[in-house]
Amino acid sequence: MFTDGENYIEPASQIIRKEYRGYGLADKLVDYVFPIAEELKPNCLLVHAVTFHKITQSLCEARGMIPTGFRLGTFLTKSIINSYELRDCEKYSEGILVKAVNKKDAGIIYLPSEVSSFGRKIYDRLGVSYEIRNCVRAEDYYISNKSQLVTKCDDMQKNVLVTIRKIGTDLTDKIKELINSFENNEPWTMQVTLSTSTPDIFYAYAELKKLGLFFSGLKPLCSEIEQMYMQWTGNVKLNMDQYVLTSSFDEIRKDIESFYLSRTRGVNNDKDKGQID
Repeated sequence: MFTDGENYIEPASQIIRKEYRGYGLADKLVDYVFPIAEELKPNCLLVHAVTFHKITQSLCEARGMIPTGFRLGTFLTKSIINSYELRDCEKYSEGILVKAVNKKDAGIIYLPSEVSSFGRKIYDRLGVSYEIRNCVRAEDYYISNKSQLVTKCDDMQKNVLVTIRKIGTDLTDKIKELINSFENNEPWTMQVTLSTSTPDIFYAYAELKKLGLFFSGLKPLCSEIEQMYMQWTGNVKLNMDQYVLTSSFDEIRKDIESFYLSRTRGVNNDKDKGQID
C-alpha cells in the first residue's frame, strides 16, 4: 500500500543564459540552497537533472548526490530552445539524483532478482542501512482485487506520470487502458512509480513487463516507503548513448539501457514474481 509519507526537498536544476555563463553562478546557487534544504531535515534531497548537458549533474554529485536512475522521455526535443547540442533524440530525459539527509535506514526492500544488484549498488552508495529480499513467505503474498492509481498528464511534453498506490489483480487492465489511450498519439511516454516496501512489487513487476514496461531506476529515501520506477516508451527511440552525462551517470545509463533493450524479451515468472518460500 502506497502512503502519502513523502518527505524530501527537490532543489530545481537550472539552465543559465549563455551570456551569464562562466561566472560560477550555478555553483553559488547550489552552495546557497543545499545547506538551507538540509537544515530543514527532510529524508533526502532529490534533483531531476537534464541529460543534454551535465553541469547540474556534476554540481550535485560534487555535493554528495548519487545518481539513482532516469525519468525517461520527459521533454520533446523540438520544444527545447537553448544553446546545447540536441542531436537525434526525439525526446530528452532527466537523470535522478538523491542525497540522504535524515533517513538513514531504508528498511526491508523487495526487489525482483534481475534488479537486485542495481539496488544494492545504489543503496550502498547512499550510505544507508537496508535489507533487500528477493523472495517472500506465502502468507505475506496477497494481491487485492482493486488497484489504486494516481495519474498526471503533461500534454505539452507528451508525458504521463503514474503512481501506483495499491496493487491489485486489475493492474494489467488499468495500465493497458492507459497505454491504449496514448500509444497511437506519438510520442507519449509514461513513468510508473511503485512501492518496493511490499512484496506485491513482484506481481506488479512481472505484469508490467508483459506490457513492455521496464525498470528505469530507484526513488530511494523520499518517503516512509521505498520506491522504484518502471517506464513505457512506446515507439519513441531513446538513443540514450547520445545523452551528455557524467561518468557515474553514464554507468547508470548503461544499466538502465540494458533493461530498455531487453524490454520485449518476455518474463521469467519465477524470478520476476518472487520465489515464495
